[in-house]
Amino acid sequence: MTPERADPGAARILDASALGLFAAHAALRLSLRGGDGSWGANLVAHLLVPLSAAVWLAARALERRLPWRLTGFEIPLVSLAALSLITSFGASFRLGALDGAAGLCAAALSIPLAVHLFGPSGRNGLYSVLISIVTVVVVYGAIQYVQLGELQDDPRVRHAEDGEFAGRAGAREPWSTFNGYPNTFGGFLVLAIPFAIGVAVDSKSLAVRGILFFLAALGVFDLSRTGATGAWVAAWVGGMALALLVVMRRRPDWKKPILIACGAAVVLVGAIAVSGPLSPKALAKRSEAIAIRDVYWDAAVHIARDHHFGVGMNNFADHYYDHKDDRQEEVTQVHNDYLQILVELGVLGLAAFAGLLVIAGFKALGPPASEPSGPLDAFRLPLGIGLVAGWLAAFGFQGAFGDATTALVLAAAGGAVYWLALRKADFGDFARIGLVAGLAGAAVHFLVDFDLPDPAFRHYFFLSLGALALVSRLEPPSTAGIAVPAAGAVVLFLIALPLAGWVAPRFLEADDLVTRAEISRSEADLHLEAAAEANPLDAGPVYKRAMSEYHRWMAKGEIEATPENNRPAELAIAFLEEALRRRPRSAAIEARLAEVNEAFSRRLERAASGIDAAFGEGILRQAERHARRAVELYPTSAYHRYLLGRILEGSGQTEAATAEFREALRLSALAKRVPRLSLDGIQAAFATLKTGGSREQAVAMFVEWRRAHPGWRSRLPYLAPGEKSIVDAAPDSK
Repeated sequence: MTPERADPGAARILDASALGLFAAHAALRLSLRGGDGSWGANLVAHLLVPLSAAVWLAARALERRLPWRLTGFEIPLVSLAALSLITSFGASFRLGALDGAAGLCAAALSIPLAVHLFGPSGRNGLYSVLISIVTVVVVYGAIQYVQLGELQDDPRVRHAEDGEFAGRAGAREPWSTFNGYPNTFGGFLVLAIPFAIGVAVDSKSLAVRGILFFLAALGVFDLSRTGATGAWVAAWVGGMALALLVVMRRRPDWKKPILIACGAAVVLVGAIAVSGPLSPKALAKRSEAIAIRDVYWDAAVHIARDHHFGVGMNNFADHYYDHKDDRQEEVTQVHNDYLQILVELGVLGLAAFAGLLVIAGFKALGPPASEPSGPLDAFRLPLGIGLVAGWLAAFGFQGAFGDATTALVLAAAGGAVYWLALRKADFGDFARIGLVAGLAGAAVHFLVDFDLPDPAFRHYFFLSLGALALVSRLEPPSTAGIAVPAAGAVVLFLIALPLAGWVAPRFLEADDLVTRAEISRSEADLHLEAAAEANPLDAGPVYKRAMSEYHRWMAKGEIEATPENNRPAELAIAFLEEALRRRPRSAAIEARLAEVNEAFSRRLERAASGIDAAFGEGILRQAERHARRAVELYPTSAYHRYLLGRILEGSGQTEAATAEFREALRLSALAKRVPRLSLDGIQAAFATLKTGGSREQAVAMFVEWRRAHPGWRSRLPYLAPGEKSIVDAAPDSK
């Protein structure tokens, strides 16, 4: 739609609705966290894009003509979207793959949608949307920094089960809306700050300049607090790109020499990065952060060699553990977006993404848009309503921004900046330069962190590409008749409406039920079972339901193996098997199945009935099978090796058990940087005893560990007989 050609009646209403949906999607997506527990809200945010496109196409069908134009991004965008859908069919983590595919398809569609929804003459409307989103994200990052300061003395933070969260809270590293990851927030700031500076320089309004320069300064402050070294390096690259683009604007005759010099510099840095002092191996010797990432990168390369066509989006973690080396590091993302795309979408996906960046580079260095910006009256109200609705919906879905007051303040601030930018801001050459510089910085940050796997960052990045297309010279539009927009609208409605009307509500219900289960312990089991039924792809609720049953059963202590007493164990096994069906490559679920079967077999073996004892032997074989599978999926886990050794020892396979205990101790010794990956004191003591150590030595190891772990008694109900004998032999263990 272009404002000067807006038609009255139904088409105008549909156009306004499409704009509102588009703005709501942008605000909602940049405010929601992705990942586990957010499947319903994520799907709603993703569906707003095809719904906006369908409504816009319906308006064009009413007008009986569709003006359309190509941006140059279409082939790589279609390739990325198609590959994300194709790879999801073979993915082991099906829910994650489908969620990632839906997000990538929505992000890819947002580029041509933005180009046609706003048009070159309405590009300032899209720019105003982007500035308002940057405002909310940056300001919330600063608010969060203050809130983290207030949590410094809170014992709940210091003793949080999520040690990574506790560390970030202790260091006061804000992550704003980026799912708990300060580094991704840093990547967003690298992308957004140059754009805000460019708009400020272009604008003649002192109010706009003051607000945007303050916003940029606040963004720099946020960046300094994230602790993201890679983001600072990328920011310097973005700053250099900004300076060089300004020079080329003022001295066009210097453009060719500057580009040649930059190309030579890129080649030189690339060569040094492959085998010189900037190579990962060389940097790993000087930087702990790179040394850690080197583990992830090596594993990613090995996965890519085994899966040339990709493992599916959000599925890197399912393949990481059986491809990594002995270094004790756990992770869910590659920390290099190029390798992440290679792993998840294959060689074709990486080629498509590289093509997307190359096309963006040519557009950045090409001539700007020749069409002047037109009046924006038709954009003002629909976009404003959509933005505010999106921010408030994010709070409604997930409690985004923490509390209602903060959400209202941020929505008001974002709406005010949007309104001011749309009316007073000027978006000229410096805004375009800032946009390009931010994209250049982001492309560098992709090398050392994970930005694109975060759906919020990914959408903003693709919206920035859409803005770049609008401020670059486009070919004159072609025109299609009524059949094309009518068919397009029907197809998109047929895809989006069933998902929005049936799947999304069920997923939202499941997410809400999981939250209720955490709040109401008395009804947690019912809530988790209902959540598992509402979202049949999510293993999380089923796993939690299984573990709650298992923990209650173990807390009862040594009880007679009657059918009634055995039922909790049987339920736990059944729930875990269902969780494994939903997440078949989960080493953690395999290990829990091994634990429950092992404990169940011990109870049955002590039964008076010979039939129960024989059944217990069969259950122990099941425990061994699951433990072996856990080791197969995660062979460098000290605990998985220990668990297999304990089960083998219990079944009389002493020699094989000793080998597993010895390997568990070796791997545990490598986990000094990440102590949670090592064996605990009871496990280390038992493994030592079974690999030639004396009982006195084992007891001494346990006693030393016990001093540093005052909550050690919580482990007592879960101990195997051999482990318990060590505990009983220690003084003051009763």
